[in-house]
Parts: sequence; structure tokens; C-alpha cells
Amino acid sequence: MKNFIQALKELKEEKPGLWANIRAKKARGAKPAHKNSNAHKDAVKAGKKINKAVKKEGLWANINAKKKAGKKASHGNSNAHKAAEKAGNKLKP
Repeated sequence: MKNFIQALKELKEEKPGLWANIRAKKARGAKPAHKNSNAHKDAVKAGKKINKAVKKEGLWANINAKKKAGKKASHGNSNAHKAAEKAGNKLKP
């Protein structure tokens, strides 16, 4: 029974993920992985997956999330600002 409880505790403990490892390496000042390494390929794959999920949420979800986080709006000449204006103008009658 004791081994079972210990095994459950080990399962609940989360190991740091890919991004935690990348950030830790960057904080240490170590060089990033070379482009042909498995670590780099995994990071690119994870980044593409995240970007795909963000694109599905849409422009307004991103804007609202940014406001909720208390971040400043994009400057007037940025692509994000232009896209938001264009989308807003389409909504106007």
C-alpha cells in the first residue's frame, strides 16, 4: 500500500516541460540548440501547435486577453492595430 501511495504522488508531480527547459537554458546563458537537434525540432513543433491554437481563437480573443492582463494596446502603426481597426470597420454598419 505504501508503494502505491508513493507511486500516486510521483504521478501527480509535474516535470518541467519543454518551455521551462528552454527558459532555464536561456537564463543560464547557454547557447540554444542547433537547428538539426531533436530539442530544436521539438520546440519548433510545439511553437507551431501553440500558434495554431491562438489563431483559432481569433483577433478579438487576443485583444480581450491583452486588456485583461493589463497590457498596453498595440501602437497605431503595428500590424496588430491595423488588423483590429480593419475588423472593427467591417462590423460598423
